[in-house]
Amino acid sequence: HVLGSGYQSELLAQVPAENLPKQFGGKCECEGGCGFSDAGPWSDPEFYRPPKWAKKDEKKKEDVIDNTEGKGETVPAAAPIPEAGGVAAEVPAKEYTDHGITPA
Repeated sequence: HVLGSGYQSELLAQVPAENLPKQFGGKCECEGGCGFSDAGPWSDPEFYRPPKWAKKDEKKKEDVIDNTEGKGETVPAAAPIPEAGGVAAEVPAKEYTDHGITPA
């Protein structure tokens, strides 16, 4: 439904006054304006989860070798280099035939 000029009471029933900007009848005065505030559930550790791409791979932790001769340092293991071959090596090269057709 559409609210008329007396919207503040309905708005305050839905949004707590401390979370509502002063310009809309609330009590919030964020530095730089509430629109630029980073407040929200995404900042709350209870609801925040790191994105999947940011999670450290557990396997990488295991791929650490110690070649420092007792100096207490570890060096990450190098990734294996893929070898040529497999399906790409089995695909024959395509042969093209010139049919004597020239562009006009």
